[in-house]
Amino acid sequence: MLSGIAVVIIWSIVFVVAMAETSLNFASQAKLKEAIKEDGRLRDKFLNYYDRAPAARPYCIAIRVIGISLLFLLILPRLPHGSGNSGLIYWAAPAIGAVCAELGGRYMGKRWATHSLLILLPVLQLFAFLTPLRKKKSNGTKDKKNVFSNIPEEHVVDAAIEEIRVAIHDAAEEGAIHHDEREMIEGVLEFEDVEVHEIMTPRTEIECLNVNDDEVTIKEKLADFHHTRIPVYEDVRDKVIGILHVKDLVPDLVKEKEGTFQLRRLMQKPFFIPETKRAMSLLHDFKQRHLQIAVILDEYGGVTGMVTMEDIMEQIVGELEEGFEAEKIEDRIRMLGGGALDVDARLHVDEINRLLNVDLPEHEDYDTIGGFLMAQFAGVPQKDERLEYNNVLLKVLSSNDRRVHRVLVKKTDNTEN
Repeated sequence: MLSGIAVVIIWSIVFVVAMAETSLNFASQAKLKEAIKEDGRLRDKFLNYYDRAPAARPYCIAIRVIGISLLFLLILPRLPHGSGNSGLIYWAAPAIGAVCAELGGRYMGKRWATHSLLILLPVLQLFAFLTPLRKKKSNGTKDKKNVFSNIPEEHVVDAAIEEIRVAIHDAAEEGAIHHDEREMIEGVLEFEDVEVHEIMTPRTEIECLNVNDDEVTIKEKLADFHHTRIPVYEDVRDKVIGILHVKDLVPDLVKEKEGTFQLRRLMQKPFFIPETKRAMSLLHDFKQRHLQIAVILDEYGGVTGMVTMEDIMEQIVGELEEGFEAEKIEDRIRMLGGGALDVDARLHVDEINRLLNVDLPEHEDYDTIGGFLMAQFAGVPQKDERLEYNNVLLKVLSSNDRRVHRVLVKKTDNTEN
């Protein structure tokens, strides 16, 4: 009887301690202040507890480890020994009890973080009695970690992001923010992890000039270009030697004398970056250097693409379409009968998944639906070749010996959810 009561008590302690530690990760001072609006003295007292409570984390871990060990010691002797199913039950019963206490406490701590802390903070701060000693020591000797790094712990960042996401979801459900505003905020939250190769214009689609082109050829190309900043290469596209701003050509364009174009004199030095650079870091570089465009290199020094300030902003606020771009986007996705789509093979896999509510795999080796097909066929599939994957039919509508151009994409009948 006493052993059974001890099991219940220890299980409850593990549950509560797991809930307390998780609450520390997912609560915030702002929510504590909001929960204790009436009594200023009580609010200050609890905020003081909150500041000291992180020092209790090691104690929480130790208590849980000891508690789970005690659960095994108390439960195992009460179970029948044996082999086969009996042996499995012998070890599974205490393990299930420990997992339920741990995961149950973590779920409750995450779901009701603020309310849990209001109850448990006074207890947690008792474990944090060493905090004043550490603070006093840090006044006399500088903490190198604080001097050279002001980066918050990863779990604090994750908790803050999760809290923002929940707030956004609740605000959207209540109609306090519009759909576009919600997407913009979520774009900002996800922006930290975006690498430039995910948002770049690939090399094959870059509008560029050869520095050795004659004047007539340059004028003809410029008439068809849609951008104002043009990469300039010499001999091969991998050898980008400058960036030309169209406005710098205006003085020469208004002159009718032959031979006035001098691209080498007008172009600016290109800014090269690796394809693994994060978009957030590039945005900082653009602001520091007062630039609008960067050329992306692979590990061997070859040009893989180009990224602009507009590409970065579109990652946050969505597509910034000019007239010609809107026409291009309409051409990228053509609606066919029977729920099928005729799409540009450069469309990203995640866009196809979102459009058709399907689950085609995304992989670091490719971004587009054309790249996905080439990966599946281990080569460039030819016209009319087809593939069924996860109840999605993909048929090549046009291609050449180098890449796929257009693809028919359709959900098969057994994909209805």
